[in-house]
Amino acid sequence: MFEVLRILGGAAAVALACAGAGRALWRWKPPAQSIAFATGAAALSLAMFLLLASGLYATPAIVAVLAVAVAVGRWGRPPFKAPPWWAAAAMAVFGVFYAVHALAPEIQPDAAGYHLGLPAQWLREGGFSKTIGFFEMLPLGVETLFGAAMALGGASAAKVLHFVFLALTIPLTLHVARRLGLSDRAGWAAALLYAATPVVGISGTSAYTDAALVLAQLALFAVLLEWKDAPTAAVAAQAGLIAGLCYSIKVTGAIPAFAVGVFMLFRRRAGSTAAFAAGASAVALPWAAKAWWLTGNPLAPLGNAWFDNDAFNAATEQALGEYLRSYGIASWVDIPRALLFDGGPLQGLLGPVFALAILSLAAIGRPAGRWLLAASAVAALPWAMNIGARFLMPAMPLVWLAAVSVMPARTMPAIVLLHGALSLPFAMDRFAGAGAWRLKGWPWEAALRIEPEEKYLSKTYFDYRPSRMVAEHVRPGEQLVDLTGLPTLYTQTPAHGPLPTAVFDQMTSTLATAAAPVPERLYEARFGVSDRFMRGVRVRLAEPSKLGWPLAELRFERRGERIHVPRTWFLRAWPVPQDAALAADGNLASRWQTYGPAKEGSFVEVLFDRPVPFDTLAVISPMLARGGPAMHVFGLTTDRRWIRLPAKGALQALAPVPLRGEAMAFLKSRGIKWIVAPASEIGHGPVGRSLMTYPNAWRVERVKQIDGVWLFRLR
Repeated sequence: MFEVLRILGGAAAVALACAGAGRALWRWKPPAQSIAFATGAAALSLAMFLLLASGLYATPAIVAVLAVAVAVGRWGRPPFKAPPWWAAAAMAVFGVFYAVHALAPEIQPDAAGYHLGLPAQWLREGGFSKTIGFFEMLPLGVETLFGAAMALGGASAAKVLHFVFLALTIPLTLHVARRLGLSDRAGWAAALLYAATPVVGISGTSAYTDAALVLAQLALFAVLLEWKDAPTAAVAAQAGLIAGLCYSIKVTGAIPAFAVGVFMLFRRRAGSTAAFAAGASAVALPWAAKAWWLTGNPLAPLGNAWFDNDAFNAATEQALGEYLRSYGIASWVDIPRALLFDGGPLQGLLGPVFALAILSLAAIGRPAGRWLLAASAVAALPWAMNIGARFLMPAMPLVWLAAVSVMPARTMPAIVLLHGALSLPFAMDRFAGAGAWRLKGWPWEAALRIEPEEKYLSKTYFDYRPSRMVAEHVRPGEQLVDLTGLPTLYTQTPAHGPLPTAVFDQMTSTLATAAAPVPERLYEARFGVSDRFMRGVRVRLAEPSKLGWPLAELRFERRGERIHVPRTWFLRAWPVPQDAALAADGNLASRWQTYGPAKEGSFVEVLFDRPVPFDTLAVISPMLARGGPAMHVFGLTTDRRWIRLPAKGALQALAPVPLRGEAMAFLKSRGIKWIVAPASEIGHGPVGRSLMTYPNAWRVERVKQIDGVWLFRLR
């Protein structure tokens, strides 16, 4: 029981600090306590960012900040009005159900991955991670609060804190309903229709950040309504703080923030707009500045097509974005069924009652309805970029408020109770798909720690045992390539992967090339230079290639002797400048490539630090076979003119040779000591199976295998 009290205490301390800081910022008279909580969360998140940036993110400093925030709250007795019986019944059932799942150990993948894994690392190291990875570069405003809760109550305290965000959305929805002139019954109905939705339940009781984003965006809308009636700079500044919180939770939170700023500007309130921008910048810009400082891209790990940088590839970001816009669903016609009944393809279930949300369109004839529909449209815009069910959550309370505003009052309790009944596990078992992402079971023994955490995780969370395998063998500071996507909360080891970075893309591409069942056939084209001094060379694609354009190696020769490529030579390329050096690194397993279809004009260029005499340039690529895309090769003369280099001899097919040893040499050059990989048929499974089958050829040691996941040590 002590462990449960510690969990609840850690979550309560951070929640009270958010509320206290928010009350102080509103001069102890917030429009609603849930709005004060959102404002305080923004301020507290900024304070935690400063602790992280200064290397002081440890329990003593965190406790001091929390204590000050609680103390300035000037607490009083909050007003209370009893809910109607049907709302009270629904809240009692789902409150207990959700609380049990929130108290249980974390078993959801992203939550046990970066949402909690990074805060755990921050606490171990006292500051931000030094790794430049996909998750590390994201805005992580709520994760800073998760870390504060973890410092006091462990990982489950962060889960409970996120559940607090979900719970506070209910009174906030009721407040918005009253501000728009809707009845309390409509407010309760909309709030509970949102809260009882299956995808909301599983996300809001895990250490994800979706429920936090819903509260922040709804609070932003509520403060906008306050500003509409009293357009002061002070209220606009409060809205700005919450807008900054929206961005710091997810990059897509910038969309509603931008919309509110445009609305204020449209109303010709320059002072309010400036105050709003100042508040938003105070909370959001530190994250953008951190990303810019480390990568040169303020939007990292996204926006790489706009901001060239060495950390991330625009091509692999585009490929990830294309997947998230479809999730492999062939037709948009299949999306409603996937959301309402299946729950698997789009990683979340809304339930069949959500079909009634279409009634919200009937509210367009009312002023309140137009406000709600406009706000819900803005909140739903990010869903076009990621059609996962979770990304509809910010629009749900607003859509339901619009829908219930046109419903007969007597039907609201029945609809809420029906939706609630269909959202309970035993009911979802009847219609949801086998892979639906939803709450299952009743883990009360694990929640109360009657069942040990280790036992619960071992039997419930598939990735837990492989994670502990990694934690047992990989020492702190040793670099690991994770081809499985294990949760770093339990591995306690930062890793390269599983989402793309430039370095991870290079390593996975190299491993996949070397793991091919039959060695890849490479071809060599040679170009003559007449044994004269040159300042550089350029290899340019003369026509587009749908199959992409990889260059395995550029080799310089003089009188039959290969010329070593020194570090002082400058290599650049387009469209993937990050990988330019791989085109001349002396390793056939690694290569420069376009990661997808190549455009005409794609090139690799080598500029020498001083004029170099050579007579032959050899270009090695698998795409030089008969019928492959045409390329042009140019040399830069000493008088700085580009001249076309003629072909020298016929195209040659090189003898196929295994590249496993060269692939391992490439990984070792990047400081890698460990690889964890699945031995399955999907994803990086073929690489894992090859490593398992041919460890000597790969120059690795098979250390251990658990549940189909292998850990390899590089020799």
